Amino acid sequence: MSNIFSNFKTDKIKTFFKRYFIYFFTFFIIIFFPLCAYYLSKIGIITNEDFADNVLRFEGWVVALLIAWIHIRKNREDNLIIQNNKIIKRLGVEAFKEVNRTIENTATVLAKMETFYFYICRQVEETNLDTVDPPSLLLNTLEKIYNEMNQVNISLPELWQKFNLNFKAHEIILGEFEKLRSGLEIEFQTIILLTIELGKYFTILKTKENLTIKDILTLKKECKNVEKKINKISSLLAEYRIAITNQILGPIFGRKLLKKTSA
Repeated sequence: MSNIFSNFKTDKIKTFFKRYFIYFFTFFIIIFFPLCAYYLSKIGIITNEDFADNVLRFEGWVVALLIAWIHIRKNREDNLIIQNNKIIKRLGVEAFKEVNRTIENTATVLAKMETFYFYICRQVEETNLDTVDPPSLLLNTLEKIYNEMNQVNISLPELWQKFNLNFKAHEIILGEFEKLRSGLEIEFQTIILLTIELGKYFTILKTKENLTIKDILTLKKECKNVEKKINKISSLLAEYRIAITNQILGPIFGRKLLKKTSA
């Protein structure tokens, strides 16, 4: 630990010395030359008039060179900052394109899922359960919708994995949105578990001998829960998209998107 601290301290001193060497050197020259000239005038090698004239000329040249050096260095630092800002802006736009594409793909899949769950709930609502005989007939109708929907459910883990990997690939740019990403991860994990449990419940219903209306209503309730979770994720995705749009594209276009408020 002491060696690390010692090396850090040494590097810091070296950096400080390199950065301000020219100032120390200039200060030394400004002090050293007049003293030499004064000494030469005292021993009679140069006159007092020459001493004053030469000192003023030398000091003027030194100051002029120092100002020119400072100006060159300032321009170099400004150009470096401009160059870095261009790189940051370019990388930011590229990251936005990739992540925004992933958000669109994710939102499309979620919308498709939500449609299936909506149809299942609507089918139950539009069916007079008191007249269904037996309830397994309705389940057969719902199963057709569920089988299509289940193909989308299976893709959920892969969908989240792609989103997460995309985020990690641009983490240096999107690091400040980690809280939103973590919120999305929690919701995705929840909805994956819900769809797995729903699949198990659907399997139980298909193999149940005495299917009741209550079983159908429970299925509807489970589908509603998943549908609500899809809405929650869709809302978080929209919030995430607005946040990265404002951060990356906002300064370029000089305006920001407003966060959508829930009704």
